[in-house]
Amino acid sequence: MNVKFTADANGQKIYKIVWPDTQLDFLLVDRDSAISYDKEAVYILMDKFRRCFYIGETGATKGGGVANRFKTHKWEKDFWNSALVIRDRNGEFDSGSIRAWFEWKLNDIAKAANTAVILSRAGKQEEPIGVKKRLNDILAVCRFIGISWAFYEEENPEAEPPAKKTMKKPSNKPAATTRLESWNGKTQLAKLIARRGGNEGAFGGILQYFAEEGSKVRKPCHHNSKWRKPLEDAGVTFDKNDYVKDWQSAKNPL
Repeated sequence: MNVKFTADANGQKIYKIVWPDTQLDFLLVDRDSAISYDKEAVYILMDKFRRCFYIGETGATKGGGVANRFKTHKWEKDFWNSALVIRDRNGEFDSGSIRAWFEWKLNDIAKAANTAVILSRAGKQEEPIGVKKRLNDILAVCRFIGISWAFYEEENPEAEPPAKKTMKKPSNKPAATTRLESWNGKTQLAKLIARRGGNEGAFGGILQYFAEEGSKVRKPCHHNSKWRKPLEDAGVTFDKNDYVKDWQSAKNPL
């Protein structure tokens, strides 16, 4: 693995991530970088904490390429400050159906991890032939730059079935109790709740519940959300529209 640093003609910084054994090119660019690439690509918009906020794709003709799409996103979407641009050096992204599948699949993974704020309108797509390797490469690079939802593994249909579990005799030992932990600030609180829920990497999604009223990233936590009960158990209360009233009302220590 090798990360190369390059700069465009205007001296603006663009990071090129050279990943081993892949046919994809990866560029990590700042929001203000005037990227000149005007061809087909899949891209991920992120905030400064590498949380995923938007996943999209663009063609060279209809979408005007990445350069044109980023110009549009600068005034349409004000919450991102960097982007991962994914290009296929063999021309596979010339196919709109393949780009659409990657857009849908990455959105689906991000949604399952409860971290993407703005989901694209991409509908479910039929999986093209030969995309698994490129999907794994994309997720590996996302993990490398710190995108938490990329810790994802596709089920392997050829894997050995799990061994049959045997019933254990009931133990007379008392049940283990969760050790109380103090928290300082909403980020620590979100990480603590996410870790107790078995996925600390999802704390970014919980932070969106804690966002202030009027914030563009704020979202409600509905009753069918996997985080509703953990948040209620932590002492967080909700209004009638399922928005968090005050995250500071949570128990401390928790």
